Amino acid sequence: MLRRPDIIRIIIPVVLSIFFVIMGLDVCRGDDNATISLNNWPVVSEWVRELSLVPADPLHSLPAAFDLRTEHRALPAAHDHPCASCWASAGTYMVESLLMPGQETDLSETDMQMTMNEECSGGGSLSTITNYLTTWNGPVTEDDYQDLVVAQGKKAPIQAHVQQVRILPARRSPNDNLWIKSAIYHYGPVYAEVSKYGIGHDNPNCPNCYYMPKRSPQHAVALVGWDDNIPREWFSHTFYDEEYTPPGDGAFIARGNEGFCYYISYYDGTVGYDITGFLSMESTDNYRRIYQHDPLGTLSWLELLDIPGGYEVPNQLPTVYGGNVFIAQEDEILSAVGFKVEDHLTVSEHPDTTVHVSVYLDPDSGPVNTSGPVSSFTTVVYMDGYYTVPLPQEIPLSAGQRFSVVLHYGTNLPIETKTLTHHFAVSPGESFISKDGTQWFDITDVPKSGDVFGNLDIKAYTRKLVLPAFVSNLSWSTDWDFVSHLSLMPWHPGFTLGKAPEVESTEPLNNETVTDGVVLKVHFKDQIKPGPGLADVVLASDDETRLVFVFIEGDTLLIPPGGPLTAHETGGKKWTVKIPADAVTDIYGNSMEQDYSWSFVVMAVN
Repeated sequence: MLRRPDIIRIIIPVVLSIFFVIMGLDVCRGDDNATISLNNWPVVSEWVRELSLVPADPLHSLPAAFDLRTEHRALPAAHDHPCASCWASAGTYMVESLLMPGQETDLSETDMQMTMNEECSGGGSLSTITNYLTTWNGPVTEDDYQDLVVAQGKKAPIQAHVQQVRILPARRSPNDNLWIKSAIYHYGPVYAEVSKYGIGHDNPNCPNCYYMPKRSPQHAVALVGWDDNIPREWFSHTFYDEEYTPPGDGAFIARGNEGFCYYISYYDGTVGYDITGFLSMESTDNYRRIYQHDPLGTLSWLELLDIPGGYEVPNQLPTVYGGNVFIAQEDEILSAVGFKVEDHLTVSEHPDTTVHVSVYLDPDSGPVNTSGPVSSFTTVVYMDGYYTVPLPQEIPLSAGQRFSVVLHYGTNLPIETKTLTHHFAVSPGESFISKDGTQWFDITDVPKSGDVFGNLDIKAYTRKLVLPAFVSNLSWSTDWDFVSHLSLMPWHPGFTLGKAPEVESTEPLNNETVTDGVVLKVHFKDQIKPGPGLADVVLASDDETRLVFVFIEGDTLLIPPGGPLTAHETGGKKWTVKIPADAVTDIYGNSMEQDYSWSFVVMAVN
């Protein structure tokens, strides 16, 4: 893990990796000529159907075997820098894979490790990876880390912005794999935790096949694929004089920091039962600036009992309010807000949790302005993770202007926590909490503030305010068609062919009136693939915004609504689907030419 490795854990993978190469058993090499069967359908658990997060019928069929590396969407296995624990290796590999197929970049595991832990063997998890990436501390290249961080003590430029992180629901059985498979297929490598015991066991048929019926998770890996037909016998082995054989076939393909990949049986007792999740990534020009008071992210949760006066409202579900106040650094546009939902909200327990977001200018009472917010909306959360939510309407800010983002959800708020390697400074006027949204407490007035607790993990994202350029007395005339005769497309393998995906039709049709229970579909003219913006598809009404978990089936984008689509009691409610241009690509990697959206009206059923 997640823990300091001992000498045995170092020697065994090295010896085994040499053996795998000799025997030709490295499952992580991939096969560029591999073919994938589309005949098998995944098991859809009753639990998933009950949540209405995916269609009851498996409209989004997945292949019986799939490997991101054969799709050129993940790198082969390699030995990582010695100063990088398994969690940092998994997180860095996930981001490297998201940069493909356009580029292969060697990102620095050590920068992630040392930024978050200050020691080579320090433990971490998906939460640590999330903190490093969503605070824009990384990722950075290995070359920049060595040349700037190590040699000059400077901060290296980051290569991408991670704006969304999703923690998947835990598996409930060995065949309850739809969430993990769908995430790998549509979004890229999935973080997972397994027990380290038994890796490299004594089965000569497959030394890199792993299965333990029940152990606590100690090791982080990135899942890059699966194969439903890997025989159960491959996993038979003896461990401490006990015989182990899974009761069925099938396995995930995992990439660890040992320098090779291995199969993990579906019947393993740890993989998928603890923390699993995935990232989505955007270019660094998506936002100009991030506003935050937690430069290393969240390590704990502030509960109602931590608020002065406790919480004493009988017969009410206890909730907590939190807000951060920022100062605009220049004339700019407030475009989006970010927040974390983790540990206390799970899909199974809170399938319809609503986060209320309010934005205030010039706050005069804690984080609020008594004249009211300039923007207020709700977003429904169906998974734990980190969310970046665009504002319904962007807000201009003036240099030096104070503004705030206030959240209301759940019983806890994400907050900095002091550890041996995580230090922070807390100043008055930055973070505020409330038990009722009326009486606010500065975080510095909370017991343990500055000693245990720091600031809240609530962020704001801005864009540069761009004014039209002034052009005087300019005229131009020519018979030459520059557009038809000039090609500006950069040359990348697999990117010079094809054309931008085009929408052919939608279900329901634009402005069509429907009742609840529909599965939203966008039909394209040709086959499509997941793009980097797939996790940013939004379903919005006049009072609610949802980031939805979407699927691709051939030429169709399937958008399960993620819960009931409400209607106004006095009439229909308009819902709009907003799809970023880079949410999907053609088979060559070309994105849509522009964002796409369409609307429909939901009528209440009497």
